[in-house]
Amino acid sequence: MPFIALAVLGASLYSAQQQRKAASQAKDQAAQQNAQAAAQMEKQIAAQKAQADVARATLDNSIAQSAEQKAKLEMEAKAAADSLDAERRKLGEAEAARLKSLRRSGSRSLLSDSRLNPELGLMNGSDTLGSGVSV
Repeated sequence: MPFIALAVLGASLYSAQQQRKAASQAKDQAAQQNAQAAAQMEKQIAAQKAQADVARATLDNSIAQSAEQKAKLEMEAKAAADSLDAERRKLGEAEAARLKSLRRSGSRSLLSDSRLNPELGLMNGSDTLGSGVSV
């Protein structure tokens, strides 16, 4: 009987040792799976960070481009406004000069438009009154 008890005790020790080995292997496998899962999660996180960095860089680039376009449009608008002001000023000066000449000289122009050179007078006698009359 002691051999049987010893055999039962040996068998139970052997099965306990086998269970410990199985438990240890299960723990090792679980640890490996956890490590693999953690590594996979880290890869996914790194990929998401890379995508976020690319998106952020794209956004920054588009913001910079829109700021440049806005500045360009503002400069063009300012140049257009300046040219309109200059044109308006030029037209105002011309109108003021015309009104001034009308006030000072009346409504009749002193120099004829029919002359070829108004400052020098008539070049040929064909445009004068009575040019067709001979005496």
